[in-house]
Amino acid sequence: MISRRDALQTVVDILKLQYQAISRAFTIRQEAAKELYMTGDFPEEYNAGIDNVGHKRISLRREVVKMKNNRLRCGSSTGVLERFDKEVIEMYANAGVAAVEVALPFVNYFAYDWKELKKYADTVGVDFWSVHLPFGGDNNMYNIANPKYADRTVSDDERLLIKAGEVGMRAAVVHPSAGPIPADAVDQWTETAISSLNKLVKIGKREGVDIAVEIMQPHALGSSIKGLKAIVDSVPGLKVCMDVNHLNGYS
Repeated sequence: MISRRDALQTVVDILKLQYQAISRAFTIRQEAAKELYMTGDFPEEYNAGIDNVGHKRISLRREVVKMKNNRLRCGSSTGVLERFDKEVIEMYANAGVAAVEVALPFVNYFAYDWKELKKYADTVGVDFWSVHLPFGGDNNMYNIANPKYADRTVSDDERLLIKAGEVGMRAAVVHPSAGPIPADAVDQWTETAISSLNKLVKIGKREGVDIAVEIMQPHALGSSIKGLKAIVDSVPGLKVCMDVNHLNGYS
């Protein structure tokens, strides 16, 4: 049987390969941008280089959209390891991962001291960017759209939003629904999801954390531009997370 550390190392090796590919791609794009859109050299702070803790970082200035300090960095989720501890943070830092999203089985969210991990992450140059709020689980009970589970889900999510705010996370990603939706309950689930999201946005504002609803795969709420727009238009202050993995579900 493969050891836990060997399994972690395999994941890190994969991340390194992904990061190298991203680095090559953005280097090409950076040179193209410099040639097509800018006169003179990039200011130093926009060039690929080494940050103040010795970790490689890729940055790209896009004059075409006039976005100052627009930086592209490699990030990853703890969901691939289902752990959130110093060893994971160190491995991510060594792989060039500059930002993490905390995503875990629900009970595991409270098994770690987020504040202590934040202090350690700061020393190795890893940014706590976001938290992925729970979804699914046994009988899909973490579900902001199902009237049976919505109130409990929002209550549990509030606990996580408080923890996220305490360590300065910028955003919390949430699925607009979980599990199969009964054919005769789409409208009811949509209304419940909108109500839940309004509550979460209010809580997030209090804690300093943006709520971002995730674009979903087919057969879930938010799986089409029209459906997602209807939700976003009904929830002032709601952001959108463009999950490119979910886009793979579309032809």
